[in-house]
Amino acid sequence: MIQIFTDREKLKIEEAKGYPLDVPNNSYVYINGDIYNIIKFNRLAIGDSIVQDGSEKLLLKDLSHRLKINLDNNRVPVLAYGANASNIQLKSKYKNFKNVVIPVVQSKLIDFDVVYTPYICYDGSIPATIQYSPKTECNVYVTYLTEEQLKHMHKTECIGEDYNYVKLFNIQMVLDVQVLEKEIYSYNSLHGCFHTGENHIALKCIKAINRKFLSMSEEELLLMVKNKLGISKTLDEFILDNINNPTLRNKTSERLAEMSREFQYNDWVVLDGDT
Repeated sequence: MIQIFTDREKLKIEEAKGYPLDVPNNSYVYINGDIYNIIKFNRLAIGDSIVQDGSEKLLLKDLSHRLKINLDNNRVPVLAYGANASNIQLKSKYKNFKNVVIPVVQSKLIDFDVVYTPYICYDGSIPATIQYSPKTECNVYVTYLTEEQLKHMHKTECIGEDYNYVKLFNIQMVLDVQVLEKEIYSYNSLHGCFHTGENHIALKCIKAINRKFLSMSEEELLLMVKNKLGISKTLDEFILDNINNPTLRNKTSERLAEMSREFQYNDWVVLDGDT
């Protein structure tokens, strides 16, 4: 029997397949639901970054003043390798906040890759984490968050349940082809890194040089998981069942835990979620 989905169910299914959502292919500033391209980023003085507003180029502090927003220059750089780099996700997470300004800076992370983590999220997707991968260079982003924004991001990342808030040391990260960073804050999955038994699985949508891992789209991975678990339902039914049934979703995640490998990098530390 063919299952008929409502328009809302279809949207949920497509959003799960579409993880990590659409991410602009450039550095930008998210401001109250709108995005402005970053022409030149100044990580030491955020307000002195140059942004594009239509045909006009101006300082971020001047744009903020025009929009009647008080710009907080005190920011924490946090790695964004999945949906957190998407303006769609930021809009969802900060929908109840006023005057939200978040620079999202395109970066290149060296000796790591962005891989899937073995559990099913509430939205039916299998989310991402990072894994050590010597000589690989992957495209990521850095979000510059205020203290208030960071605390809220901790809540949305389920610190201590699904992710740890960590600091990585002695890394190589090039920000917007300008600055080499040696330390960065990040969220690392407590579920580890998805492993087929032969290889990790990187996100196909994340561009990388010298990639060593197998890569798949979200839809390809969900289909593989469904088949590995011996589930005869269609992929869409499998996704929707896990969205609608938390108990089933937890059981599915427990089965996926057998396909996990630990984070292999050595120079990092777990931070308090209040940090």
